[in-house]
Amino acid sequence: MLLHVSACCQSHINWWTRLSVTEPISPAVYVELEGQMRRQNNLFNQAAWNPAYEHLTHSIRVFVHYKPSPKFAASISPFTWFAASPIIVSPSDADAPLQHEFRYAALTEWQPELSKKWTATLRAWAEYRHFQNESVDDAVRLRQRLGVRYRFNDKWIAFAANELLLHVFGMAEKQHYDHNRLIFNVHYKPNARWRVELGYIYINRLLRNRMELIDENNLVTHFYYTLPPKK
Repeated sequence: MLLHVSACCQSHINWWTRLSVTEPISPAVYVELEGQMRRQNNLFNQAAWNPAYEHLTHSIRVFVHYKPSPKFAASISPFTWFAASPIIVSPSDADAPLQHEFRYAALTEWQPELSKKWTATLRAWAEYRHFQNESVDDAVRLRQRLGVRYRFNDKWIAFAANELLLHVFGMAEKQHYDHNRLIFNVHYKPNARWRVELGYIYINRLLRNRMELIDENNLVTHFYYTLPPKK
């Protein structure tokens, strides 16, 4: 599938941060509003070490979650808006215009218990990507994630997973592969309202405009807040 794709020798360092606010609607249904910002380093200037130096992505996403049990959840995202800068692999990329995109998604997740401490997680995600740039065709992307969680106690959880993202519609034959993520993070829940996620994601990504594979090192700081249930 990736014949004639060259590997880019440069490794990128990015910083991903997110604030998510969730409102419970019922014991099994809740709505989530997420704001996200991603930054990247610029390998072609004096701030090559700085993962927050240049813009990469900012987005707003809405989720509706249905979780009838601790083992199963289903979600839809009726609205997501992304504004993305290109990954900087040449000096001119830092000045390129933003690409705007709308996404519509659905996903399911199954979390069977392996033991008192260990839980597996299997997530399947499908999303429709509509690019506002008329020269870019819409696309459908599938995301498959397999991981494990280890619960130290009620406040601390470690998580590791692999997630593969593939385009199944709208891309040329050699561009079905989008990227692969290796995820390692720690969840800290100081109380019933707040949860903090700190971690690292390694990504192997295909740059479709250059047909190159690049490596990304992503530092993660995500924050989640749950509103009190309505009485």
